[in-house]
Amino acid sequence: MHPIYERISDLCKANGTSISKLCNDVTGSLGNTSTWKKGNVRNDYLIEIAERLNVSADYILGRTDDPSPQPLEVPEILQEVWAAFNRKGIDNLSQKQIDKITEYTEFVLSQPD
Repeated sequence: MHPIYERISDLCKANGTSISKLCNDVTGSLGNTSTWKKGNVRNDYLIEIAERLNVSADYILGRTDDPSPQPLEVPEILQEVWAAFNRKGIDNLSQKQIDKITEYTEFVLSQPD
């Protein structure tokens, strides 16, 4: 079995659950466990698995031996955007604010992973 699968399996045992249950909860299917055994875990699934097991995705991937979730560094511009949403709601943002949000989002999405 792949080291990623082994780490997920060990984390499941430590959290009192089975990898089958985790797989079904995350993907809606038990069939993905065979894919996971090969080390093929979709990025969105990996993130959700890490959140559910309270570890970092890097820990699951074997990039670190520190299982602690790492705090997400949020750029100041995004903090401002979230604050605007919380204060006004999307329907109350100006067109200029929406354009800036769109521009920044397009920039972020164009960056390589």
